[in-house]
Amino acid sequence: MLLKTKISLSPGIDINPEQFIADHQIISDNDVALKIVEELRTICASRAYPVVLDQGAMVTEDGMLRPEFDILYSIVASDPGIDLGIVSNRRITNSDGNALPSVRVTELSPSSSQRLVRLLARDRQIHLGTDEARVIAEYSHGYPPAVMFAVQEMEAYGPAYVAASRAALSRFSEEIFLRKLQSDKKMSDENIAILQLLSTYSPLPLPVIRDYLGMSAETVISHMTYLLDFALVVPEGMNYRISEPVRQAAYRAYNGLHLDHGKVSSFLEDYLENFEDDDTRLSLGQNLFRAATLAGRRSSSKYAVTLASDLIELAVQSYHDRDYDRAITVGELAIDARPNSVNVRRFVAQALIRRERFVEASVHIEELLSRGSVKEAFYVKGFMARRQYNHHLAIEHYERSLEFGRSGVPIHRELAGCYFECGDMVKARAQIEIAERLSPHNKFIVDLQCQIAIRAGDLLAAERALAVLSRVEEAGFYEHRRSTYEQAAGHPLEALRFAKLAVEDQPRPQFETFANLANCQMEAGDLDAAAATLSDIDNRFHSTNRDSRLGMRCKLELKRGNLDTAHALWVKIRSPSPVHLALRCAMLRKKSIKTVLSKSEMSEFENLSARFNAGDEEKAAQLLGSELSNVDF
Repeated sequence: MLLKTKISLSPGIDINPEQFIADHQIISDNDVALKIVEELRTICASRAYPVVLDQGAMVTEDGMLRPEFDILYSIVASDPGIDLGIVSNRRITNSDGNALPSVRVTELSPSSSQRLVRLLARDRQIHLGTDEARVIAEYSHGYPPAVMFAVQEMEAYGPAYVAASRAALSRFSEEIFLRKLQSDKKMSDENIAILQLLSTYSPLPLPVIRDYLGMSAETVISHMTYLLDFALVVPEGMNYRISEPVRQAAYRAYNGLHLDHGKVSSFLEDYLENFEDDDTRLSLGQNLFRAATLAGRRSSSKYAVTLASDLIELAVQSYHDRDYDRAITVGELAIDARPNSVNVRRFVAQALIRRERFVEASVHIEELLSRGSVKEAFYVKGFMARRQYNHHLAIEHYERSLEFGRSGVPIHRELAGCYFECGDMVKARAQIEIAERLSPHNKFIVDLQCQIAIRAGDLLAAERALAVLSRVEEAGFYEHRRSTYEQAAGHPLEALRFAKLAVEDQPRPQFETFANLANCQMEAGDLDAAAATLSDIDNRFHSTNRDSRLGMRCKLELKRGNLDTAHALWVKIRSPSPVHLALRCAMLRKKSIKTVLSKSEMSEFENLSARFNAGDEEKAAQLLGSELSNVDF
């Protein structure tokens, strides 16, 4: 019997094998196949072309036709009156292990993507501008389902909305392939290593892939065969590249930034020295420059090719990878090449701000103003004020940025966070609603909603936000937020468990993740582990987050009962945040139980007690590290 699956034959003729058998009272597989062949012959005689869409029923995990379909294929292949196409997500072999004739379908070219966008939009009577069609095609990465998704979104929200929400198009295909890569049990460590390499450097010659991975030529070829059969990797001249729709998913899934870039640079240099006739020398030269730059050195190779667009892309990618030092270094090179690039200057300024190099960031802000980029200058000013905990000033700058035409999700998200920190929940929610309309289920908005719910004590709302966050946020960051939720819910051991997972699962754990881990260790009573984590934090982030690190040290000494040491640390804090002040209130309260407060301390304690009731003070002290960890998310 044929498998219990429905084979769809275009145009619109469906054959359900089980029903076919019942209708015709057929017993043997050959008889079933012959009856299906008769139907196929009829379809072809009517000058239609039948296409079988394989959704996993036709072939085994190894790509071999199952016996019942092998019978059918053999009969159809030998019948000159039938032309039949099979669409499958991988290359297929017959029972003898021979590959069936096939055509590899790669991603659409930019021009083909635009034509598909326009055709689908025209069929739905959607008027599409030239720029909108170009943006939608570009961000679909040549993946037709992403184009279809975009057209469906246009029907619901309009072309302008979809073009403005370009990141959603990238995420659509990225999430599909991310799930595929993460659930593929056949994906070997060697296959993962190849995709990790090609997600950062494509194209690459086979000898470079082989040498980097330390494999024999035969081993590399055997693993590449699997990736080529699934079109995850495609040939390009003498070289191989990752399929474009898969690139970002593989970069995320396999931590593409964790490569030995120096080795890549050396092997590319050697290859180009010996194969000067490679038609893709320009692409390889760009990869050589990229590898040398990511390795932290300027390439002096005669083969390295530097393009301003590469520098800009690398600077922006480094920023999104949270490698702010590299974003600054590469970004400044990009600015030298393209001084009028507003985008790269903004990212460099923001990277400097995250490194608390505020004076240098101000120079770039002034440059933005002098070049007429007023809305971007005020946006970065707001970003700097928020990072300095001056939320009222940040709101002023963000509002000016809006006034001068800044739009998009980030500014409304930033404003929502600032209004929340200032206690204006009405305006905070209004800004969140605007951001949600622009980008439904945006991970940054969902995360902010979760933070607000946790701080407000609305754990049910926080749970709902976490459920969405688990679907839209990458590994590590969801676990980080889940940890802060568990801490607020009074589950210190669960909070600690998720805090550890967050550190393990993030390719480049940030200060916020480590701060939350130290806080969870303190709340779980493991003060020695917390002290070790704080020492690690001091080593990793010695030039930034000074006040936050001092606050964490204050809390640790308070937990140990060392009030004098906690006070000595406290007086070093330059710009205490509200949670710092709540900690100070807790310190003075404990001191008042043991001894008489000085006149100035009593005045300070009275002022702080008026601001924080005992419950708020205790909660803020409990969540100190977690609250500080909200700044960068």
